[in-house]
Amino acid sequence: MNDSVYQLIVETTVKRVPSCHETPEDFFIALDDRDYPYLILPTPKEMFDNDDVFTIRLIPDALNKFRFELDNSFTKLSFRRFSTFFDDKTYYFGPDDNMLMHFLKSPVYKSYVAWVSHLYFKRIDDLIERYNNEQLPEERKSIKAKLSRLLIEA
Repeated sequence: MNDSVYQLIVETTVKRVPSCHETPEDFFIALDDRDYPYLILPTPKEMFDNDDVFTIRLIPDALNKFRFELDNSFTKLSFRRFSTFFDDKTYYFGPDDNMLMHFLKSPVYKSYVAWVSHLYFKRIDDLIERYNNEQLPEERKSIKAKLSRLLIEA
């Protein structure tokens, strides 16, 4: 499959509102320009004014180069920063994606879902306020288009 087509599939899959009922098949590993692996987290379209997505870095174990752990923080990175994508996560998460399944059921991921939902609806509120305060018809039209795309996701 063409790399740009696969990248588009990945971007389309991850640009969505996260849910507490995820499966490992909904996630991808991406390597950045320095070949660091990241788990790309669901990030709603239009959440940011650019192509940023939330990620968690996978950190190799110092004593076992075949073992990885999830970093303890979410990082916002540009989607364009990633060059290689994997849907087979066994190398990083073990057989049957055990570590990923554990993460998706954890309070940390549930907190992420709640936090992103809060940010998402705050973004909608901010755009509504901007729309109401905007005087230029072209800018109002642009804001209205963003709001429409956001509300479709909600």
